[in-house]
Amino acid sequence: MKIISYTDESGLLHVHPHTLEDLWVLSRVVSAGSEAEAGSWRRFKAEREVDTRAESGEKKPVRLRLLVETVEFAESANRLRITGKITWGEPEEFIQIGEHHTLDIEVGKAFKLHKRLTAYDKHLLREAQDRSANVNALVVLIDDEKSTTYMLDPRGLRELFEMRNTASKRTPETHESLTRKFYSELAEGLGHHKAQWLVIAGPGFERDSFYKFLEEKKPAMLEKALVEHTSNAERTGATELMKKGLMEKLLGKQKLSREFKALEELKTALGRGDGMAVYGFPDVSQSLTLKAVKLLLVLDEVLRKNPDAGTLADEAEKTGAELLIFDSSDDAGQEFASFGIAGLLRFRTKYE
Repeated sequence: MKIISYTDESGLLHVHPHTLEDLWVLSRVVSAGSEAEAGSWRRFKAEREVDTRAESGEKKPVRLRLLVETVEFAESANRLRITGKITWGEPEEFIQIGEHHTLDIEVGKAFKLHKRLTAYDKHLLREAQDRSANVNALVVLIDDEKSTTYMLDPRGLRELFEMRNTASKRTPETHESLTRKFYSELAEGLGHHKAQWLVIAGPGFERDSFYKFLEEKKPAMLEKALVEHTSNAERTGATELMKKGLMEKLLGKQKLSREFKALEELKTALGRGDGMAVYGFPDVSQSLTLKAVKLLLVLDEVLRKNPDAGTLADEAEKTGAELLIFDSSDDAGQEFASFGIAGLLRFRTKYE
């Protein structure tokens, strides 16, 4: 995600989503009562046209601003749908102020949001920027004839190398040894490239066989690995992975890993009883006032529904504390829900 511009004074955010996950983040930032502005299409019917059907008339390109009423992240359609009443638009002859319209925001389509961002909003946007800038993966497309390895990062897919498998089922006496030689050379090739994730994909059993080979010979390579299905092991197979949301899946797993790590640190500190962790609004608030919080943990549902949580998030930003927002829909968030809000501390605030 790229933040083109934003200031608290103007309350105008100009943003360019790069991934589906960016659209999901923006579905949480865009809220009812804010105003969204983007290019769109309106059906225009000249006065001489007598056909009154809703679908009649010619579509014209327009730029609109809506007073937002509903926001929907339509993952299946790869877009963010923002619906509301038109408050401004141009060209004026194609605009009917007050009528309802839906803006379809897609990956790669910049738009503007007129809203004074909260600390929660800023955190979500900052986190999305950081994740999309850092995530990368080695993607191996493999079948019984060859393998092709790509580097995946926010700029897209880049082919690194291709290897041929000389093993043939027609010569069973050498099939196993040549297959293992192929796997060994592929593993060695992967070892020359560094990435956070390894994705093994393909159309058949070969991907699973290679995974099992790594389990046996190179288990460290599978610490952060995914196995995915594709219809082939060609470049189109890699593109297929992207269309199915591979980058978003990796980003989600990365965030989940951070959530679980912070949750484990919280539970360990509470278990020790050393006063280096607190939970609940009163104790968290007191610790923030004393500037003792180094990491504020809060559930997204609590932030959305409780204004006091937003106030504490703002306070955390002012005092230099990091903010980690748990996703209530994932496993770590569901486990953290019993706390709601908590803080990991720089120093103790209570002595009993």
